[in-house]
Amino acid sequence: TKEFLRAAVARLKKTKVTEGNLNNLVGLPKTLFEVEPDDEWVVLEMGTDRPGEIKRLTQIAQPEVGVITAIGEAHLDRLGDVEGVLAEKSDLLRGLPENGTAVVPRDSPFREDLVTASSAPVVTFGTDKGSDYLAVDPTVRTRGCYGFLLETPVGREEVTLQVPGFHQVLAATAAAAVAVSSGLPLAGVIEGLKSFTGLPGRCEIVELEQGITVIADHYNANPVSMGAALRVLETFLERRRVMVAGEMWDLGRRGADLHEMVGGVIGSGSIDLLVAVGPLTRHLIRGARKAGMPHQLIRWFENTETAARELPRMLEPSDVVLVKGSRGMKLEGAVDSLVRHFGRRAVQGGMSC
Repeated sequence: TKEFLRAAVARLKKTKVTEGNLNNLVGLPKTLFEVEPDDEWVVLEMGTDRPGEIKRLTQIAQPEVGVITAIGEAHLDRLGDVEGVLAEKSDLLRGLPENGTAVVPRDSPFREDLVTASSAPVVTFGTDKGSDYLAVDPTVRTRGCYGFLLETPVGREEVTLQVPGFHQVLAATAAAAVAVSSGLPLAGVIEGLKSFTGLPGRCEIVELEQGITVIADHYNANPVSMGAALRVLETFLERRRVMVAGEMWDLGRRGADLHEMVGGVIGSGSIDLLVAVGPLTRHLIRGARKAGMPHQLIRWFENTETAARELPRMLEPSDVVLVKGSRGMKLEGAVDSLVRHFGRRAVQGGMSC
């Protein structure tokens, strides 16, 4: 959502945006110190892995608009459970001024909790028909990328995204809600959303020789983002689908259970080969097997280095390969191995959808 906001706003207003993952008690103040007198917008990302961090960041930043993109099972080591995540993220909304704006997902099962937490008027986004900013009929156009009609209080516009995944529809709609509800023109915002082509390691499409497509999504992973990435993979119809699944970190006591749950989703889907990497993914394999995935469609490796070495010989021409795991797994090594082995393929018109 941060990068969609950059794309939507920066072409209209001079904007300072959090770079990379500088979203903690060190990185956020650093970004604020770099704001220039003529900056008109400041887009800050707030991260957390422990109770009270969002509250402190909100006190430092004093935002006028706060957006919650999703509530899911992440950073459970210190936040405990999804209710802990909800409480922590809600601190952003509690810290907004009464004349500010809270932007929340209407599709979320925690919508009412978020609305109640907000001290500011609430704007909703999503695919639920009651959303103030509504993505109507999102459909895959090509290469996993979606198009949809965006309905807003000030008009409607067709949007075709250049980054793959249904979750990008929600991110783009959230960004539009922030920008347009803050007074920016809808047409200019939509042009910005359409121009965004993604970031390395975040649902990045890499085309290789022999017709192999790699979806490099190794920047980070939790159960929600794993499900989102799987949905991207499953949009590539009539091709053999391979998933390279690394461990999901920072899940606390629920780590084993959540790996098994994600494995169940994989096993009940349409994945043709599962390559699991790391000790925790034994639980993921257990879930996949319980869901009915045949053992001959599963491979397991202790670490990324071994998996990267063996992966090229497992692939066939025209395969689609999703590489997904937590950042500490360093699964970019698997992507690099495939690029070295097969070579990049030039794509006419570039890498956009």
